[in-house]
Amino acid sequence: RQFIAFSTDKKGGFEADQLAYVEELLPFVGLRIEIEHSRLTTDQLLRTYLGANAARRVAAGTIRRVMGDEINAIIFACDMRGFTRLADTLPSQSVFTVLNAYYDAVALPVQRNGGDILKMIGDGILAIFPLDYEVSESVARDTASRAVTAVEEAISTLDELAQEQLPDGAWPLRAGFALHVGPVTFGNVGSRDRLDFTTIGPAVNEAFRLEALTKTL
Repeated sequence: RQFIAFSTDKKGGFEADQLAYVEELLPFVGLRIEIEHSRLTTDQLLRTYLGANAARRVAAGTIRRVMGDEINAIIFACDMRGFTRLADTLPSQSVFTVLNAYYDAVALPVQRNGGDILKMIGDGILAIFPLDYEVSESVARDTASRAVTAVEEAISTLDELAQEQLPDGAWPLRAGFALHVGPVTFGNVGSRDRLDFTTIGPAVNEAFRLEALTKTL
């Protein structure tokens, strides 16, 4: 529901013809408010489920499978340690509690430092810090620094989670992180009636191979 109220400081209040005029306007004002509300809701939904960069592109009409843009980016790959054990031993609601705490600890630092979360698949997270092709060295260094800061803050937040914040057997939460940089293709893949906006390319694969090495190194 949306509401609108009118008031006046005129002595005696509104005149009858003024009230009639407002009554005539209300259906049109209400329609306009509904349109704006729908736009805001759609924008929020797209940002929540796709991330800011993908949401902006989809809202602008990038909704065909053939569309893909090559960009440079710092790729952020993250994976929780011991998630398979937790999923096998904890009740499903407890697993959701663990995942929400983990995502908060990792995703918020990424977003705060200018990254864009593209995927949350199980316990894996894919994010990018976009770079323009003609970016200056100082800007590239700043972007890289913010990506490293996001990793450091995520690790620190995971370390600060108290045992009582998590279900029994889930504490402490640990994760592996990797950063890589390179060209990626940003666009739609999927079937004719079900698309996924994602980032693909060798640099993405290499980022997750690096992350997998953190299990043993």
